[in-house]
Amino acid sequence: MNPPAESELERIDRQRTQPSARGQSMVRELRYLLLPWAISILLPLPMLLFVHSPMGRSRALNVFFVGCLILVAASFRRDIRPPSIATVSVGLAAARRAWRERMLPLVVALFVAFAVFTIACVLFNNPNNFGTPQGMEDQGIWWRAFVFEAPRDFAAPLLALMTIVAAISIVPYFVLATRKPFAAIVFTAALVGSMKFLGAIVVVLIYGWDADEQGRLGMPWNDPDLLVWLFWGFSAVLCLSCYLLGKRRFLREVTTPFNAMLPAAAPAQDGQSLLET
Repeated sequence: MNPPAESELERIDRQRTQPSARGQSMVRELRYLLLPWAISILLPLPMLLFVHSPMGRSRALNVFFVGCLILVAASFRRDIRPPSIATVSVGLAAARRAWRERMLPLVVALFVAFAVFTIACVLFNNPNNFGTPQGMEDQGIWWRAFVFEAPRDFAAPLLALMTIVAAISIVPYFVLATRKPFAAIVFTAALVGSMKFLGAIVVVLIYGWDADEQGRLGMPWNDPDLLVWLFWGFSAVLCLSCYLLGKRRFLREVTTPFNAMLPAAAPAQDGQSLLET
C-alpha cells in the first residue's frame, strides 16, 4: 500500500487539531486506560479504609505508586512495535501533538486517582493525634482547614503527589527503551528507591559512619533534613532526565517509519494512537 500524499497527512493532522477532535481523543484515551485507571484508584483504598495507622498510610502510598506505574506503562505499551514491514512516517509537528495527546489524558487520570487517594486519606485515615508526642513521631504534616473540625495530616497526600510526577516522567522512557512494561515498572521503582541510597551516601560522607546514630538518616517529612532534600533533588534530576529522554525517543520512533499494515479505511479503535489512524 502506497503511503498517502503529504497533503493528505496535513489534512488529517489539521482535523486532529479541532476542539471537537481533541475532546474525542481525550475520551478515547481515558476509555483505553479505564482498567489500569481503576486499578490505580482502588488499589490503595483497602489500606486507607481498614488499616488506621502510619503503617497503613505507608503501605497505601506504596501501592498507590505501583498503581500509577501500571497506569502509565499501560498507556505506552501500545508503542511497543516490531520492526516495520509496510511503513509510513509522519512529521515532527504531528509527533509532538501525539505526545501531548498521550500525556494530557494521563495527567487527568493520575490527578483523579490522586484526588481519590487524598480524600480517602484525610477523611478516613487521619491519625487525630495533632500536638501529641505520637503525632510528632508519626511525622505528620498538619493543615487546619475551615472544612475540618480538627487538623488533618497531609504527609501521605503530598508524597502521593510526588509519586505521580515520578510515574509520568520516568515510566514512558523505560517502556520505550526496554519494550517490556513490567521491566519499566521494576526499573522505575528501583531507581526512585535508589535516590534515597544516593542521598544516604552523601550524608554519611559528610557526617561520618555514625550518621544513623546521630539521627541523620531518619528522613522526617515534617522537618526535612539533608537526606530529605538530597532525595528530592536527586529525584527531580532523575524525573527531568527520563522525561526528556522518553519524549525524545517517542518523537524519534513515530517520525520514522512504523507498521501500517491495516487498511487505510479501517476505523480507529478505542485508545488508538493519533499516529495509528
